[in-house]
Amino acid sequence: MTKVQLKRWVKFSIAMTRRASLANTAKRKHKMCEEIKSFFRELQYNYNMKDILDWDGNYINGHESICVSNIVEGYVEGYKKWSDKLEYFFPNRFADSVEASIRAGFDMAVRQSGGFLGFTVKDIKAMYRGNVPLWLKRKFIGFDFIKDTEHIWL
Repeated sequence: MTKVQLKRWVKFSIAMTRRASLANTAKRKHKMCEEIKSFFRELQYNYNMKDILDWDGNYINGHESICVSNIVEGYVEGYKKWSDKLEYFFPNRFADSVEASIRAGFDMAVRQSGGFLGFTVKDIKAMYRGNVPLWLKRKFIGFDFIKDTEHIWL
C-alpha cells in the first residue's frame, strides 16, 4: 500500500462513520471515530504499510500481503463476548460497525475485496460534503450522473 492509499483509507473510514454510518448518536459516532483512529495508529506502528496489499492476505503480483481481515477482527474482538459453549464470538453492533467502516475504506482506497451494500450516492456525497474526490468517483461508472437515491456497491 502506498502512503496515498493509506491516507485515502483513513479518511474514507472516518468520513463514513461521521456522515454515513448507522451510528445514531453523535456520542457513538465520536467513539467509533476514535476507535478507528486508534486502529490506524496501531496498524502503522506494528506493520509495514508496503506489505498490506490485500484484505485477505493473498499473493499480489508475487508478493505476500499481510491479512488485514485478521488484524481488524483481532482489534475489535475485545468488544465481542465469547461463548465457551458455542466456541463463538457473539456479534456486537459497535465492533461490527467499526470493522465495516474500516473494510469499506480499504475496498475503496486500496483494493476491492468483497464490498458492501446499503449505501447510496447521497451517502458518498455527504461523506465528502459534496466534494467527492476524483479518485473515488472513478470507482463508479458515470458517478456524476447517478441519482442520489441509487444504491451503490462499495
